Amino acid sequence: MIRSIAYLLRWKNKGPLPSNIPDTGRSRRGIRYLTLVEIAHAELLILRLIQREKFSAELKLLEAARTKNPNRFKGSFKSQAKFDELNPFIDDDGLIRVGSRLKHSDLLFNQKHPVLLPSNHHVSDLIIRDAHHRNFHGAVQSTLYAVRERFWILNGKNQIRHCRIIV
Repeated sequence: MIRSIAYLLRWKNKGPLPSNIPDTGRSRRGIRYLTLVEIAHAELLILRLIQREKFSAELKLLEAARTKNPNRFKGSFKSQAKFDELNPFIDDDGLIRVGSRLKHSDLLFNQKHPVLLPSNHHVSDLIIRDAHHRNFHGAVQSTLYAVRERFWILNGKNQIRHCRIIV
């Protein structure tokens, strides 16, 4: 899905085709392969759209807290959101991320602060299925660990139990 969106974004932008890409950078049909930047941009767009759709009220509260006090790392809004105990904050890309006790560790930023995703969404199911297949059809806990390296799905354990039936 990410690659399809990346090709659609390339078509939408209709940027000039660089002629300096060698033949190894093109397929047999002459189509230029996707770059890592294009793939990352498409993934970022998909994640932003999901969060805007499912967490619009929480996103407004976080934005308001961010504009009030821009030096704070997280914008907390106690008892106003369903996931406040996760210490959510908005990163530089506009994504809601989970704050954690691991903020002083040597882990990568994506591992310390995974992107927050809703549980009942098709893309969340696709992420779970991908992690399940990459872990060689592992159990619930190993799939949950693999998913949480980058994403924090609300009610993730139950969602994995629900999703991993499909092989």
